[in-house]
Amino acid sequence: YVKSLGIGTLVSIMLPYSIFFMVLWSVFLLAYWGLGIPLGLQAPYTYPG
Repeated sequence: YVKSLGIGTLVSIMLPYSIFFMVLWSVFLLAYWGLGIPLGLQAPYTYPG
């Protein structure tokens, strides 16, 4: 517990991790899409219509 820790400190600490995971999961999505691997059971990449 750090009494002087505020929301700005927490955001500045967690922001690099959030960006890293967003980029990583985007790469995973593009890899699945490029390899033609389905996202899940009956989960298309696009909606029909």
